[in-house]
Amino acid sequence: MTTQSEIERNATEAPTGETALARIENLPVRVESAEEYKIVVQAGRGFRDLVREIDQWFEGTKTEPGPKVQAHSLWKSLCDKHKAARSLPERGLKTAKLLLDGFDKKVRQEKAEAERKAREERERIEREAREESERLEAKATEEREEAERLKTEAREQKETAERLAAEPPGDPEDERKRQAELDVAAEDERDRLAAIADAERAAEDLDRAAERALEAPTRTPASFAAPVEEAPAVEGASKSEGWDFEIIDPTKIRVKVIRDAMRVVAAEKIKTSWLGQHLKKIVGAHGEAAGSIIGEGSIEVKTKTTRSFR
Repeated sequence: MTTQSEIERNATEAPTGETALARIENLPVRVESAEEYKIVVQAGRGFRDLVREIDQWFEGTKTEPGPKVQAHSLWKSLCDKHKAARSLPERGLKTAKLLLDGFDKKVRQEKAEAERKAREERERIEREAREESERLEAKATEEREEAERLKTEAREQKETAERLAAEPPGDPEDERKRQAELDVAAEDERDRLAAIADAERAAEDLDRAAERALEAPTRTPASFAAPVEEAPAVEGASKSEGWDFEIIDPTKIRVKVIRDAMRVVAAEKIKTSWLGQHLKKIVGAHGEAAGSIIGEGSIEVKTKTTRSFR
């Protein structure tokens, strides 16, 4: 059976966790790339392994049967050493998770910005396509109006020519003048008919161009978003994302039963009360939309990432 003096002597050899300090100091200030992301994940795994090593050593020592069971002060000393040894690798774990969370937040912001720019670019293209289509349609309307004007003139000219042709023959000189006028009218009619045909063709071409202008955005790529460097999948690390919230103004919570409960639940205690659990369910089910369900301005919904290292 291990004696108390042997336990005390072994305790001097207990891991201190100080090896984590150099790893912490070598961590980047922020993660800017997928390569740095991988480095921080590996560092996180190292901190996790060190915590396990420390736990295994101390748990084996503190639970070993022997006289130490009666030596409460020794047990307490080992617990303090255990806690102290854990502090640095736990700090490293927390730092690594914060760095990875920061990269994920950066990716989300960049994706949101890229999507915003893509949306604005698509809206611009669609707006310009509508404006171009409307311009072409207006031009087509002008061409049709011009064709109708020419048709009206052609009818009037034809009526004039028919009246002139119906007049009784006169002397040879008058007859020559009338024939000359009829020839001019016939030539004008041919020119007008050609102009009418040109105007109608132009209107049809403009109609088709207007349709093509509206179809143009559908032929462009589905997204104009610039590529965003994603967090790489790294073996030995996992994460899950969900929703969390902070109470902003309890008085704006909409549901009556919750509002009534506010009379007996202090604002700072809401998240840990049954009320907080109820709000958590709403946030988990509806995400960002939960704010409008619970009450505008009552809570702030945000993403929550849970990480683990294996």
